[in-house]
Amino acid sequence: MSGNAKKKLKDLYAMFNFKSVIVDGSNSKWNRNRVEAEAESLHIPIYITDKGAFELKI
Repeated sequence: MSGNAKKKLKDLYAMFNFKSVIVDGSNSKWNRNRVEAEAESLHIPIYITDKGAFELKI
């Protein structure tokens, strides 16, 4: 997620079947906290890039 996206994760999950969420540094701290709380309540793994780069081994 980027640019302070306003959509709720549960709404996005209903449209797209995803297994994790990546939140980038373009989001405000308030928005990052909101998305993080939603992800935790939905048991969806989340990574916030202000904590370092996201790496995906394929």
